Amino acid sequence: MSSDALKKVMRREPVATNQLVELLASNNPEVKILTADYVAHMHSISGREDLSLLVTNLLSRDCHDPNPAVAASAVSALAVLQTAQEEALAAILYSLDSQHTKVRQCAASASLSYSETHPDSVISSGLSDRLYSSLRDPDPLVVARSLVALDHILTSEGGVVINRSIAHYLLYQRLKDFKGASLKTVLDFLKKYSPKDDKERFEMLNPLDECFQTEYPPVLVAAVNLFAHWTAPYPHLKAELVRVIQPAFCKVFLKCTSSETNEMLTKFFKSLGTCTRDIFNPHYKCFFLHPNDPNHLKKSKLEILGLVALPSNVLEFVSNVYPFCSDFNSYADAIKCLGVLGQLCELSRDHVLSLLPELLESPSSDIIAAALDCLLTIVSCNVLFSAEHRNKSTASVLSKLAYSSQPEPQPRQTHQNIQPKDLSLSINLKDSISRALSRPSILEGHACLVLHVVSTLATVFDDCSISCLETLLAEQHHLSSTAQCLLLTTVVRVFLCRPAQCYLMLVQVMRAGVMSQSDEVKNKALLLYAMLKLGPSVARQMLCGSLDKQADNDD
Repeated sequence: MSSDALKKVMRREPVATNQLVELLASNNPEVKILTADYVAHMHSISGREDLSLLVTNLLSRDCHDPNPAVAASAVSALAVLQTAQEEALAAILYSLDSQHTKVRQCAASASLSYSETHPDSVISSGLSDRLYSSLRDPDPLVVARSLVALDHILTSEGGVVINRSIAHYLLYQRLKDFKGASLKTVLDFLKKYSPKDDKERFEMLNPLDECFQTEYPPVLVAAVNLFAHWTAPYPHLKAELVRVIQPAFCKVFLKCTSSETNEMLTKFFKSLGTCTRDIFNPHYKCFFLHPNDPNHLKKSKLEILGLVALPSNVLEFVSNVYPFCSDFNSYADAIKCLGVLGQLCELSRDHVLSLLPELLESPSSDIIAAALDCLLTIVSCNVLFSAEHRNKSTASVLSKLAYSSQPEPQPRQTHQNIQPKDLSLSINLKDSISRALSRPSILEGHACLVLHVVSTLATVFDDCSISCLETLLAEQHHLSSTAQCLLLTTVVRVFLCRPAQCYLMLVQVMRAGVMSQSDEVKNKALLLYAMLKLGPSVARQMLCGSLDKQADNDD
C-alpha cells in the first residue's frame, strides 16, 4: 500500500490521509521529504484542514530531524498550513538557529510563506525581530531571503528598514559574499538607504565597482540603478557610469539566452539616456543583426540600433537592417527601426525613403502597412541631427542633446495636425504610395493607417489617392467611430489643399457625420464645420499646421 501511495505522491495525485500519515512516519528520509512537499502543495491548492490537523505533529517532530533535508522540508510544509499557526512559528524560530545552512535558508523562505498564510498575526508574532537578526547570518542566501520576508511582513509600515548600520554592514563587510540573484536582492534593498552626506555617498559607491563588471544581467542593472539613486543630486555622473559599464553590457547582452532577459536589458539601455550614442557608437557592430541570431535577440538589437547610430555611420546601420525587413519573424521591428534611423539626419531620411518603394510593392499586406507606418514616422518628425550640426563635433552635439529640455524625437503618437518637415518625395515613392493605398487588403484591414497617410501627406502630395478616400467614404457606416472621425478630418484637410476636386466629397462626408448616430462622430463633424466657417486660411492653419501662400486667394 505504501508503494502505491508514494507513486501517487510523486504524481501529485489524491492520496488518502491515513496513507500520508504512514508515509510521514516512515524512517526513509526521501519518503519524508517527498511527502512533506506533497502536503504543502496539496494544502496550498485545496486547503484541506483535515490534512493539516493530522500531519502537524509529525511535521513538527521532523523539524528536529538530524537530517537537514528532512528538517528543511518539514518547516517549509508547516509554514503553509492554516491550522498550524503556533507550531509553524515555533518551527521557523527554531530552524533559523539551526547549525545547518539549508535548514536556515528554508526557514527564511518559510517566514515569507508564514506571513502570507497568517497575515493578521505575523507582525505581533515577533518573527520580524528574529529576521532582522538573520541579516547577519553567515550564509548570504539566508540574508537575502530574510530581507524579502521582512519587506513583505512590514509592508504596512513601508517595508524593511535599512538603517546606516545595516547598509554599511551589507556593503562593506558582506557584499563580496553575495552572488547572482542574492546579490541583486541586496542591491535592490540598499536603495532604501540614503547616505547622509556627499562624503558617505561617494565612499559607498566604491564597493559597487565589481558589480559593474558582472556577467549576470540583473546584478548589472541593479548596481546601476543603485548608483543612479545615490547620485541623483549629480546627474552628470551618469555618463561616466555608462562609460564604465559599456564593456560589461555588451558582453552580457550578446550572451543572453532568454527573451525576458533581453527585454529587461533593452528597457534598461533605454533608461540610460542620450549619452549612450557617444559611448556605445564606437562599438556599434556588437549590435548588428546576424541571420542566426535568435528572434528575441534580433528584436532587442533592432530597438537598440536606433539609439546608438550617428550620422557618420548611419548608412551602415540601414544597410544592416534592411535585409531583415522582409524576414517573416522580424520585418515589423526591422521596418520600425528604419523609421527611427530615418529620423537621425537628412542623409538617413533620404536613404530610407529611397528604400520604401520596394517595401510598398511587397506582396505582403503586413509589410506594406509597416512601410506606410515607417513613412509616417519619418515625415512627421524633425531629424535629430539637422544641418546646423554638420560643422560641430559629435561630442558637442550630444552634449547639447543630453542637457536639452527637449527629448529625442519619438515614434509618432498621432498624425493629425502634423505638417511634414521640409519633405520632397520622389515620383517613384509617390507612385508606390498610391498603389499601396489603393490595395483592397490595405483599405479593408488598415483603414486608419490609410487615412493617416492621406491626411499627413495632403499638403505635399497632390495625387495622394482621392480614390481611396471615396472607397472609404462608401463604407463609412461600417467603420469604427474613431475611423469615421479620422475620415472627417482627412477629407477636410484634403479639401483645403484641393477644394475643386474634393468639394462634393466634403459635402457628403459632413452630411453623413452630422446625421451619425455616434455622438463622437457628430461632434467631430460639427467642430470641423465650425472651423471651416472661420475661413479657409484659419481652418488650414488649425488642421494643416501652416498657412498656404494661396490662403488669402482662397478666402
